[in-house]
Amino acid sequence: MKNLSDNFLISVVVSTYDRHDALRLVLEGLIAQDDKNFEVVITDDGSDDRTKAVIDSCRQQAPALQFKHCWQKHEGFRLAAVRNRGAHAAAGEYLIFLDGDCVPPPDFVSTHRRISAPRALVVGQRILTNKELAEQLVAGQQKIEWTRKAFQEWQRKHWINRTSPLLHLECPVVRRMFSFSPKSIRGCNFALWKSDYEGVNGCDENFVGWGHEDLDLAQRLFNNKVRILSGNFASFVLHLWHAPQSRSSAQQNMQKAIESRKSSRVKANTDR
Repeated sequence: MKNLSDNFLISVVVSTYDRHDALRLVLEGLIAQDDKNFEVVITDDGSDDRTKAVIDSCRQQAPALQFKHCWQKHEGFRLAAVRNRGAHAAAGEYLIFLDGDCVPPPDFVSTHRRISAPRALVVGQRILTNKELAEQLVAGQQKIEWTRKAFQEWQRKHWINRTSPLLHLECPVVRRMFSFSPKSIRGCNFALWKSDYEGVNGCDENFVGWGHEDLDLAQRLFNNKVRILSGNFASFVLHLWHAPQSRSSAQQNMQKAIESRKSSRVKANTDR
């Protein structure tokens, strides 16, 4: 691992499945980043050709930015497997995991670079939109203005759930002093060193169906002496509304995560 003062390459790993309209907003947000030393790895759980068309369009729009498209056949909800696929393809020393319906502000990459720390998983925040705003954004009827005033207006209309993540409270010494519980993870916005991700065999691909693969990952990282640091009031994303996923696997997946905590397990199971 390089010294944190170095300009290390970052890989933003974007997981997606058949939400090409939302993905376009996410990729356009990445194109607009103020930090240019990163690549984008779109890791795709079996989307149709519309997703590829969006990626190809963004490649033409930003030829200097490296886009990689990793695709796997869709066999149900396999977020754990698709994240591993993206991490494996990543060239960066540092990985930022971002969901394909979470739009990053222009300082998203530079903020994660600034708040990164050795042997640490950094967990950011999200602002949720309602269905009306999400539909207007993907249709181009609304534009995102990354200002507190604009977000306050959206909150006044009840289009978003909060504006507090826009507050920037810089206190890096305090942020790095404290380690948080694995339960604090937000799977749509988190970052860590690739070496730490590989040190626990990444996500556990036995997690199939919605739920708790991110909690299990955080727990095993914690078991492996990786700290879990808060990115609150530093890093956030705008999470576009989507219909709820089936929760039929949630209880079973939660039990697997609990077993990782009880057993102090570090490595992901590979027997699927």
